[in-house]
Order: sequence, then C-alpha cells, then structure tokens
Amino acid sequence: MAPRLIRQQGYCCGDPGYPNISGVYITDDFTMLAISKRILEHPLILVDHRELVREGLSRLINELADISLAAQTGDGLACLRLVEQIQPDVVVCSAQLPGMTGIELMTRLRDMHPSPRTVLVGGQESHDWVNHAVRAGVSGLVMQRDSSNEFLAAITAARDGRLYLSSIANALFSGHSGGATSACLTPRQREILHLYAMGQGTKQIAYGLGLSVKTVATHREQILARLGLRNTTDLIRYAIREGMIEL
Repeated sequence: MAPRLIRQQGYCCGDPGYPNISGVYITDDFTMLAISKRILEHPLILVDHRELVREGLSRLINELADISLAAQTGDGLACLRLVEQIQPDVVVCSAQLPGMTGIELMTRLRDMHPSPRTVLVGGQESHDWVNHAVRAGVSGLVMQRDSSNEFLAAITAARDGRLYLSSIANALFSGHSGGATSACLTPRQREILHLYAMGQGTKQIAYGLGLSVKTVATHREQILARLGLRNTTDLIRYAIREGMIEL
C-alpha cells in the first residue's frame, strides 16, 4: 500500500532553491518524501540518504529537459513504495543506503512490474563489484570520481533502454572480463536470450513470462549492449556459437 501523505514539512512550494518541488511530506510511516510539482513523459526517482548529495544530483537532473524528477527519498523501502505509486522510467540510487545496498534495491526493483531502469551511483572501484552490479541488472553505473556529464549520460541511456558504464566503471569491467559472455547477464536476461534464439518474438516472450512488452524490450536492449551485439540475428548467432541452442 502506498504511504499516505499526512502533513507538509520543510521548504514549501515556490522555494527558489527547489523550483520543481511542491513540498516535503511526512508519510504515516514517518518517511520523508519530496514530491515534484509535475510528472513529465519520463519520471525519475532519486534515492540517496545524504540530503546534500540529493540536492546536488537533483540540480543536475533538472538540466535534462525531457526527464522529470518525480520524487526523492533517502530510504530504500520508501523508494519501493514510490515506484508502485509513480511507476517511474528510471530510478537513480546510491550504492549504499541505510538498511540495504543499492544493488539489493535494484534486485527488488527488477522483480516489480513494470520494472524501472536503474542508475547506480558510487560503489567500490573493483572489477568484482562492477561485474556484480552489471549482473544484477544495472542500466547505468557511475562512480564517485566520474564527471557530471557521465552521470547525465547514464540517465539518458537508461531512459532509452541502453546500458551505460562510465569510463571508470567500463575500464574496471572490461579490464578483467576477457570478452563479453552470458555470465554478465542476469538469469532473466539469459532466459530471454534463449527464447529470442528459439525464434520467439517480443510479444510472445512477454506473454509467456508474464512480463510487459516494454520490460522484455528493455531486457533485449540490455542484452545486446552487454554482449556487444547489434540485433536479434546477432543474438541467434551468439546463442548457437555458445551452444545455448541446437540446430
């Protein structure tokens, strides 16, 4: 059940420092949420427990004309409730949150229908950690030392259903991977890859798995990006080469 907004607190509508925020609310479970004035074509939820970081990231996000910062919170559980209520296209979250990690939140978001695409900010600068994030289904990964341009590029790619690894994250991921393999895919993505390779179309796969067509199409784009492929024909060739299907 979505949280009930019971009173407004903090800065108010019209605050020049927050031109797109209608107010901060306390829900009936005492979670603080900041709700946007408007929801545009591509709503986004920002999750970070550090208020100063949220303020900085929200200002960057507001530079993107076709993406709306629909809500922000510092709590992973509150994010899950907001996703049910708003159904955003993108969730941007910190790698470390109180009570759960960013990857744990991503995993729970991935099981929701519809499932938002996720951009993870921060984390360990190691191959193992980046590989773990990619396998968990991240749509965008930006490290703390990356530029604001990379942060915005990750959000844009996630909005479009593409995988984006920042220059630092990509170097960590590819430096030890020795070439893209299906190990970089989530179990769901390997299942969808197999179904595409068996000749099923997006609508047929969506119906068979109980997913939306949009979710399956997003998985397809992420599979292509992670394996360095261009189209469904390449997917079939890859599956044959890897012994995933028999001729």
